[in-house]
Amino acid sequence: MSPSEKAKLDLLALSQKMLVLAEAQDWSQLQAVQQQWERLLPSMLEKYGKEIEVIKPILLENTDQLKQLILASQQHLASELSQTLKQNKSVKKYVKY
Repeated sequence: MSPSEKAKLDLLALSQKMLVLAEAQDWSQLQAVQQQWERLLPSMLEKYGKEIEVIKPILLENTDQLKQLILASQQHLASELSQTLKQNKSVKKYVKY
């Protein structure tokens, strides 16, 4: 396997791993893998440039899916926070009387 092929596989594997971690809502692991991704991507682009362009559509699709998963999770957390705040308000009213 050529170095550029290995680079493509490494990038695809990290991209896929980030998706799996987001689906599992394992945010601390996702952050660690994302840092790894951010270190690896620029060097791979510099070394292999055009050869890596072939996987760009897949990486962009994975990035879009990752953004959607993160946004959905943020919305869910915001909803839960809102419900908790309402419940706390109700408890405070009850305790007050």
